[in-house]
Amino acid sequence: KTLFETQNDAKSCKIFDKFNVKKSLTEIKSWISKNKTQIFDKKKIGIVELSNSENIDDFLLNLGKLETDIKISIINLMPVGTSYEYLMKNMPQKRLENEYLALTKLDLCDLSILEIAAFVELNHKCMFFSGVPSSDEGLYFAKVEQTVDHIVQIIENRMV
Repeated sequence: KTLFETQNDAKSCKIFDKFNVKKSLTEIKSWISKNKTQIFDKKKIGIVELSNSENIDDFLLNLGKLETDIKISIINLMPVGTSYEYLMKNMPQKRLENEYLALTKLDLCDLSILEIAAFVELNHKCMFFSGVPSSDEGLYFAKVEQTVDHIVQIIENRMV
């Protein structure tokens, strides 16, 4: 079992890649109808890989029509090492409640406080991926209070 399957008590994960709206929706609809019980029992999850976020609104609308009870989350991938200015200019604000930001390449580059500040200002929720298969290796899993105190202190210092 992978760490993801262990932590989420999922039995299997289906990845839909090479995105094509009509083909993907047909494939997803078939997968949902075959696995409906297991999906609602949280034993199966599906991941749709989109390379272009421009199609996401239509895709989500059509996916919602397939099955209204299914839970959908959007995970945007962003490698660390990008400047604050670039992020503020090129990264869109978080639009949906179920939209998350997954920071990648943490093993190759440092995450700066300015990057975190940009993510906060753009209203993104962040998840950190280390690429390490076990939960006791890799990243330091800080307590929420420590992280909040640190970010608040940095923001207050910037405002002075």
